Amino acid sequence: NITYITGNAFINCEYMKSISIPSSVIKIGTKAFYNCSKLESISFEKESKLTDIYDLAFQFCKELKSISIPSSVKSIGESAFCN
Repeated sequence: NITYITGNAFINCEYMKSISIPSSVIKIGTKAFYNCSKLESISFEKESKLTDIYDLAFQFCKELKSISIPSSVKSIGESAFCN
């Protein structure tokens, strides 16, 4: 069970179009999906336990149209969805 997506885990994955975050993930690290320029959709499994989205996690995901943040999230870092 994945509980933490580390910082820089998928940085610059320019061809990633969609991701589904497992319900076991508690934290998404700094710049985890930074500059995934073609990322269009992010979904979270039901019963998500996500509590923290760190700084710059999805910065420069220019094609991202919308996202529904789970109600379990308590903290969203600086510029997490900037640009």
